[in-house]
Amino acid sequence: MSSQSSISLAPIEIIAVDRRARVIRPSDVEPTRPVTGNEDIRLVKRVQTRIEWWAGKVRHIARHKITFSPKTMFLLPVTIIFLSQLLAGCSSELSTVRNTYLISFSYQRQGVLDDTAAANPNLTSTLAQFVGNASFTVRTGYFGLCMSSDDQKWICSKDAEVLASGLTAEQDPLNLLSISANFKDDVAFSGLLFIVIVLGYLTFCMLAAFPRWYEDMYDFRPRRALLPFSAKPETFGVLGTVNVGAVLALVSIVWQHTAAAAAASTAQTMGYGIIYSKVGPVAVGLGWSALALYIVVALSLWAIYCMPPLDELVDE
Repeated sequence: MSSQSSISLAPIEIIAVDRRARVIRPSDVEPTRPVTGNEDIRLVKRVQTRIEWWAGKVRHIARHKITFSPKTMFLLPVTIIFLSQLLAGCSSELSTVRNTYLISFSYQRQGVLDDTAAANPNLTSTLAQFVGNASFTVRTGYFGLCMSSDDQKWICSKDAEVLASGLTAEQDPLNLLSISANFKDDVAFSGLLFIVIVLGYLTFCMLAAFPRWYEDMYDFRPRRALLPFSAKPETFGVLGTVNVGAVLALVSIVWQHTAAAAAASTAQTMGYGIIYSKVGPVAVGLGWSALALYIVVALSLWAIYCMPPLDELVDE
């Protein structure tokens, strides 16, 4: 029977058997190919495709997820108010004004000398005897000085000579008023803050002159404020003013904080603990808060630069 009928079968090679005992033919296995230059080209193309995909995601987030609200522009007047309050510190006897100071100097009853390498450890006691029971405090602002002697009422003035005319050597034996006046005239610099205020005002005026905002009525998602333009000359102008203002504000606030902290530490060290110096917390808070609000406005305005035209937003 086998001799009369012959059946030809294709050769089968069992390469692998899975759990269901499926036979894999050699034709089902893709033969390995040697690595050539085309493989490198395909790898580069895959990397480029991946980079373009991530770039598209970033552009999508910048255009649709980061939006500029019209309410953000009202942070600029708040920033201007903070900086104006900072500049007006110590120019009046009002509590809110005299408490806004860059640095404060006063006398302590007992000084402490922590330096064990001092050649004259008796200097602290000598200064303490020289100061006596003096109770004097002076605060320094950008344009004024405030002093209080013997826990009396505060007196503020822009001229240090006017304040010094009412003092005696027993009230201010180490001339803290003169030190404060020198700090105000030689260290504190308010020019950059005035430029920041002017740039903030110009930015607010340009934002107010932008085309009217309105809400997207075609989107079933939460409503978004839309602009009828994308990258226009007005946008570049606003970006320029707000970015320059943010940089100048950063430089000015860092300068103010660093100079006040360095002067306070130096005065307290050179006074061997007899002089107590303090950086004004209100001035620090106003300065850094104004800088933070300026940066928020700057980042929000970058969303306008990345925003697509209105017709693209409506089509989506």
